[in-house]
Amino acid sequence: KDGSIDLYAEVEGLSGGSTLSSSRVIVEVASSLQALGVSADAADMWPLITKALLRIPLADLEARTVTALLNTVARSSQLREHLLPDTRQKLLNYLLEATKIGVFGRVGGGGWDVVDGALVGMLLNGLSKNALYDLPLFQRLSKHLQAHDLREPLNMHQCAMVASSFARADLRDPALFAFLSSRVLELARTRQSMAVPAIALLLNAFARLSEFETVLGAEVFLLLGDVLAEVDVRAQRVSAVHAASIANAYAKAHVRHDSLWRMLTASILSHPPESLDFRAVANLMHALAVLHVVDLSLLAFLEDCLVSLPLDAASPQGAANVVWSVAVLDPIHVLNSNRRSLKNKSSDPRLQKYLAELIRYHTSAFDVSCLSQVHQYLMSLRMMTASDTLARAPKHSDTQLCEVLAEAGDTKHELLEQEALKAFTEGTLEVSVSSGQQADVGRALEALGIEFVSEFVDPLTGYSYDFWIPAHAMALEFDGPFHFCRGTRRPLGSTILKHRHIQQSGHVLVAIPYWEWGREVTLEAKQQVVTARMARALSHRRVE
Repeated sequence: KDGSIDLYAEVEGLSGGSTLSSSRVIVEVASSLQALGVSADAADMWPLITKALLRIPLADLEARTVTALLNTVARSSQLREHLLPDTRQKLLNYLLEATKIGVFGRVGGGGWDVVDGALVGMLLNGLSKNALYDLPLFQRLSKHLQAHDLREPLNMHQCAMVASSFARADLRDPALFAFLSSRVLELARTRQSMAVPAIALLLNAFARLSEFETVLGAEVFLLLGDVLAEVDVRAQRVSAVHAASIANAYAKAHVRHDSLWRMLTASILSHPPESLDFRAVANLMHALAVLHVVDLSLLAFLEDCLVSLPLDAASPQGAANVVWSVAVLDPIHVLNSNRRSLKNKSSDPRLQKYLAELIRYHTSAFDVSCLSQVHQYLMSLRMMTASDTLARAPKHSDTQLCEVLAEAGDTKHELLEQEALKAFTEGTLEVSVSSGQQADVGRALEALGIEFVSEFVDPLTGYSYDFWIPAHAMALEFDGPFHFCRGTRRPLGSTILKHRHIQQSGHVLVAIPYWEWGREVTLEAKQQVVTARMARALSHRRVE
């Protein structure tokens, strides 16, 4: 870089078949280009490096050389920019074949002596980041890791790399993850190598593959939550990205750890608003909404962060996650009515206007899932502007969102609402599944002589009700375990939002939690539960 060596000439010599053409020299040159950030000559050098590599027999490449090259290729933006896609794929295929030969062995000779857990972790990392998802190869490397002859046990960072590699490939390996879980629990109990970035990476991998549903995986989430809750953010700064990543993992797992949230909140509030990008803000708001963690200080901070971000900084899914989160947490209403507790900050209309502009900006890119989330926000906004009561035939011009869209010159807001309702209704029909206990509720209603409709879809809201009782305009919901934070009786944000919308729609809501229903054995006792719940709901029905 300082001009003391003509790097281009050296690389050109390697690609031309010079005696210096060895894999070790090539990997050093490639790694140096990536590390030094050389850009001016990269356009010429990467093709030469690739040409030099392809001259080397596959069986001559060593494990560390292939691993280093795979990770260099994954990290190098220069290679993506300056190497033709076909040439880059040829290089990756070459490295994949070299890995197979090294791991599985070759005719007439053995393969690599893979007993270094750190090397296996880095190799899997390089393969997965380059989207080289070879199932037999991943399975063989998994067996290497589970063998008891590794030179050293895996540390937290290495466990995280392995888990993340399988998560990227969407490969489920129960034996490997049981092995990783046991090792992580061992490290966590003794508080060894508990670096926050590694924990964040591991938790997201476990969440992505639903490992929290296993006994060991669930224990990992609880114990690592305890470990993270002990972090003193005054002494150890947790980046906003890692805090958001951890929150996202626990939201996916439906695990609410209050001590952990206190640490995450303190960490986030220690950062200046401009340090959070849209993805971090969206992940945090979505996690708060999923687990229904209502923290006014954190909500106000995230609001300030959000409204300062450009609209094009959001992905369509990120935008949809934000508006859905607002529907669940209702910060427009909550924050504006609690400003005195937030340093006397005056009512701020910026959030609502920003969300309207965000929806308008991304409308054409929303898929069915995004439109479903937007629909729930539109309903929440209509209900809030109508004194918490949704008119059964609301005028579009009455919604604050449509007013903002109209001010911006948008004439398609009615079409958006129609498309969002359609998407939400179709999604509701797809996910409606009856459980055995829910069927019991139906039998109890039949025994009581109550007329009802099972899995009734409200045409105006799009919600599917477990049971609709027309005589009382009543929606009866059986809330099974998946309606609550894992291992608790705290309802998830989605459940709270649905209940709120049912009541604000002018309907009577009866919600029977699974633990109350499960206590009763006989049909007569279950009939009494239904009767008591219905009577209680009717007695509290709002007088319009």
